[in-house]
Amino acid sequence: MFTFSALGKRATVVAATAAALVMAALPTQASAQQWYNLTGNGTPRTCDGYTLCVYEHTTYNGRVLAQREDGPSFSLPGHYMDDRTSAIVNNSSSGYCFYQHYYFAGLTFGIGGRETWPNINSYMQDKISVWRPGSC
Repeated sequence: MFTFSALGKRATVVAATAAALVMAALPTQASAQQWYNLTGNGTPRTCDGYTLCVYEHTTYNGRVLAQREDGPSFSLPGHYMDDRTSAIVNNSSSGYCFYQHYYFAGLTFGIGGRETWPNINSYMQDKISVWRPGSC
C-alpha cells in the first residue's frame, strides 16, 4: 500500500527525470558557451583564431559572433544575432548545419569544414536561429 508521501516522492522523481530529459534535448543558450562578440572588417581574417564566426552582414562585415572551439548546438532566440546572419566562416574541420527555427526545424543550410561564405544563400540569409556541428 502506498502512502501519500511515497507517491509524492515518486511523482517528484518522475517529474525531475522528465525535466532533465527535456533539457538535454534543447539547444544550448549563448550564456553557457565560450562565444565572443567581434566586429567584422570586410575579410574572413576577422575569424582568425576562432573555429566558427557568423557575421551580421555580407562580405564579413557588421557584428560577429565567434566561437573558439567546436561545441554543441547553439541557439540564438533572444540574442542580437537571431535572424541576422549573412556570412559565415568555418575554420574547423567539422561541418555545421544551420536551421531556420529553434528546435532544429525549418529550412537548413549546411557548410563543410574550412569553408567561408561571404554571402550565404538568399533563402537562409537573415533567417538562422540555431546550429549544431555535423551535416544536415
